Amino acid sequence: MIKQNIKNMKNIENIENIKKVKKIKKIKIKPIINDQDRCSGRSWSNDIIERTTLTKIIEINKHFKVNNFNDINNKLFNEKYIIGVQCKHKKVENKKYCKLHENHLIHGDYREIQSKEICYNFIKNIKYL
Repeated sequence: MIKQNIKNMKNIENIENIKKVKKIKKIKIKPIINDQDRCSGRSWSNDIIERTTLTKIIEINKHFKVNNFNDINNKLFNEKYIIGVQCKHKKVENKKYCKLHENHLIHGDYREIQSKEICYNFIKNIKYL
């Protein structure tokens, strides 16, 4: 009986050792996309970047703390800050955007001046107000 219990314990140890072995994942290498082939859509990011220093801002300038999006001077805002990031996907052939942004361009074009609504949306949702 004791020999049987010892054999069972060894089997249990072997099973526990097998469970501890981790699976090795294959790493996909993503191709680098040139700026000319990259989608021009603006994607959401939780940061507003100061254009001159390229650093995340902690507090927004008092000129842009408004209650209504119509009060924002978006040209001045665009000169001072960068909102969002450029989409990282490859654009569709002979188009300006990737497949997603061709159908659903919420945050606007990254290379153009954003609208007042987009500026206000980023300021409000990132909680700078």
